[in-house]
Amino acid sequence: MITESPPYAHLPQVSALYRIVSDRHPPLPECISPHLETFLLACWEKNPSLRAGAGELLQHEWIRLNKRHLGIGRVRRQPS
Repeated sequence: MITESPPYAHLPQVSALYRIVSDRHPPLPECISPHLETFLLACWEKNPSLRAGAGELLQHEWIRLNKRHLGIGRVRRQPS
């Protein structure tokens, strides 16, 4: 979503699948902030026992700085 194309979109499908499995993480866009970089790396951790959970990710600095923009914490009204 950041770059408007999926990671490895420039590669043939089999090559892209190989890179997904073999690379530590997808390439990071150059235009992102350090906070977003650490957030994405936490999400992309391949080892499930090391990967951050939802609660931990919601406390991440990038989320905390962007809560209003992301709409986190808003109460949604249920339709009557």
